[in-house]
Amino acid sequence: MDSSDQDHDHHQLSFRAVFIATLLDQLGAAFLWPLIAIYINEYLHQSLTVAGIVLLFVSITMAAGNLLGGRLFDHWKPYPTLIGAASLAVLSTAVLIWNHSWPWFAVLLIINAFADGIIATVVNAYTAATARQGARTAFNTLYIAVNLGIVLGTLLVGVLLPISAPLVFAVATGAYILLLMVCIVAFRGPVILQRQHRFQHQKDARSLEPQQNRNRFVVLTACACLASVYLGYALWESIMPAHMAHLGIPFVFYSFLWTFNGLMIICCQPLVNVLGSRIRIDHQIESGVFLFGISFLILVDAHNFWMILFAFIIATVGDMLSLPAVPAWIDQLTPASQRGKYQGLPSIAMAVGRSVGPLYGGALVDHGNYAVLFISVAVLILGLLVALVMIARRQQLIRE
Repeated sequence: MDSSDQDHDHHQLSFRAVFIATLLDQLGAAFLWPLIAIYINEYLHQSLTVAGIVLLFVSITMAAGNLLGGRLFDHWKPYPTLIGAASLAVLSTAVLIWNHSWPWFAVLLIINAFADGIIATVVNAYTAATARQGARTAFNTLYIAVNLGIVLGTLLVGVLLPISAPLVFAVATGAYILLLMVCIVAFRGPVILQRQHRFQHQKDARSLEPQQNRNRFVVLTACACLASVYLGYALWESIMPAHMAHLGIPFVFYSFLWTFNGLMIICCQPLVNVLGSRIRIDHQIESGVFLFGISFLILVDAHNFWMILFAFIIATVGDMLSLPAVPAWIDQLTPASQRGKYQGLPSIAMAVGRSVGPLYGGALVDHGNYAVLFISVAVLILGLLVALVMIARRQQLIRE
């Protein structure tokens, strides 16, 4: 076998490993995230305010993990960073099996979120490094892994929690142990190639520094758009169950929305790959963010389940078009030598949106009404989209 064949094998191995690692990481996390508010309130008898504060700390530590993961990927060694973070995830969930009382439950979840933040950024940076020529397709495929993990995890947690909480933590630990094994076995070979690839680009990156500094504004505005979309997503998770109950719609219909969302993404994302070969990446992102913003305007007049489902379908299509394309676009606009740093930004934007969303939604519903909330979110998302289009067009930076 010649060297080019070996390179191809490493490339294939690496992306397959990235896909499986993402699936297992999301599966482990999906056992824990939906539990937090319910478990703290109903099992540990703490208030919902305390649960909200824990969720905020979980989001902050995850963002800190994203930052550290990116820094270690760029300036230290990706492989031991990934192994260390996966080991920490295993340890924090394993301890939960035996000790899930207050406040240890919260402390261990915060530690787990920190490890998850590192893992997400390093895996994203690996994806960009191993699929440089086809980053859009790679991130779209990764997005399927994320949603498959979330769908499986949230479905299983609903079945396992009534049986026993330690069983949930044991299965989550099993997912993280498998993740650690995949990382140990599959990531060692590709990391050498990836590091060589990065150092070959460092000299070119330095010569492009003025251009990259201008690109930074586009990247930051794209991440602000992403944060606003995730703020909207957080409202679907936190405010919409109460809103639907207020409209007299049974809770089972709300859970159906998320199952439908996951299945729609898994089935339709391959079509986005086909679309990706026909339209520019910036146009794809802008179309997706626009649809996501419009979905909140539809919600203003949605007073039955079918209108809410229609709004959710529009939001899901917007989600499929925009969210997986942002990391691929950022990879086009930024130097290979700073891949870890910039690939951490989308994850931080998501964490910010997720943590601010429930607080913002709760405050507006308490002091206003649902219509005001939905209109304000639509204005925020569409306003940031206009800013992104203007900044990107003015600097003439966007190219395929």
